[in-house]
Amino acid sequence: MIFKQAERVTWEVAVLYRAHELAQNHGIAAMDAIHIAIAVTAQVDEFVSAEKPTKPMFRVKEIPIKSLRESGV
Repeated sequence: MIFKQAERVTWEVAVLYRAHELAQNHGIAAMDAIHIAIAVTAQVDEFVSAEKPTKPMFRVKEIPIKSLRESGV
């Protein structure tokens, strides 16, 4: 199962500031921005979402973002 391979990332206030920046720069919803900011801070290989690839979160270029709704994912 995928969660057995997951790593725990400690939340920091700096992540909230980064999320705010991402939300402002890319028009991302608050919770999406927090999730992506944590992923960027943790230097993940990619961020996988069930959101449509047309959502603003896919504008972020700091990490690859994939959608489960895209073919081939």
